[in-house]
Amino acid sequence: MKNPLKIITKKQIAALAVIPLVALSMNAQAVVLIDFSDATAAGAGADGNGNYWTSVGDAGLQGNAADLSVENLIDSTNSATTIDLDINFSNTSANGWGGNGIDGPPGSNPFDQTFAVTDGIYSNTSGGLVTLTLSDLDVNTKYNLSLIGGRASAGTDGVIGITTGTVTDGTLTSNTLRNNGTQLDLSIFSDSSGEIAFTFVDTNFTNINSTTLNAMSIALPEPSSTALLGLGGVALMLRRRRK
Repeated sequence: MKNPLKIITKKQIAALAVIPLVALSMNAQAVVLIDFSDATAAGAGADGNGNYWTSVGDAGLQGNAADLSVENLIDSTNSATTIDLDINFSNTSANGWGGNGIDGPPGSNPFDQTFAVTDGIYSNTSGGLVTLTLSDLDVNTKYNLSLIGGRASAGTDGVIGITTGTVTDGTLTSNTLRNNGTQLDLSIFSDSSGEIAFTFVDTNFTNINSTTLNAMSIALPEPSSTALLGLGGVALMLRRRRK
């Protein structure tokens, strides 16, 4: 009787060894972290949790209340994605980039970093509508977004309205962004063009208090089970070869 170990080539053994590693990496869900920054940006290196951020805003990037476009946002491992972000301010006297005076309360990981809540985008009237558009997403695919907002003084709740994409899993077309650092989680399917868009505005529609969007995370879609099944099929074929 032949020794079954001699039937398997070195390449096949190497392939079997790689399969669990590939499956493990595919199961690790990547996240895009965005710091809306006017004064204190995330920096080029990893934060205290080992995550990398994309800082967008007035901190050396754009003028106050200027529209902003950023291509190929990086994920938390510092790898470039295809995702683009566009920010449009409807009224430069009613919204824009807020500085260090915001000092919002920190949230849980990844929003527990000081730079993430020190500043952000503000809106303080009904005319201060801000529109954020994510593009170059996978089409008709669910994305989980998390937002945090808050300011130390003269703050108020804001409204997040979904304008492009289909809400799911309990997400509403109109959602309240609390001023106390409570994380708002949204589940939205991208449209057939690979876009998701939402608006951000003050709830009180006065210029006495302001609502603030400090930071946002985007959980990238997990790999399909088809790819994992393919890996399992390779392993099964090699096992049969052993017999």
